[in-house]
Amino acid sequence: MSVNAMTRLMQIIKQAVNATDFNQQAQVIVDGISRELDVDVCSLYRLDEEQNLLLVSSHGLANSHPVKIPSSK
Repeated sequence: MSVNAMTRLMQIIKQAVNATDFNQQAQVIVDGISRELDVDVCSLYRLDEEQNLLLVSSHGLANSHPVKIPSSK
């Protein structure tokens, strides 16, 4: 990873640290990564207790209802 890319990533992280809550932090991260990678869609998922992926935040996708991707167990 180039120094320039690392600098941009650090700027995104610094913006996220200043967010008021977890949801805002996640949105700052996906918006920043989407902007820096010049992509239309960027999403952040987390694992729940059953190893399912749950959508935390998204840029470029409707986020109006919970999205859950079942594990392949």
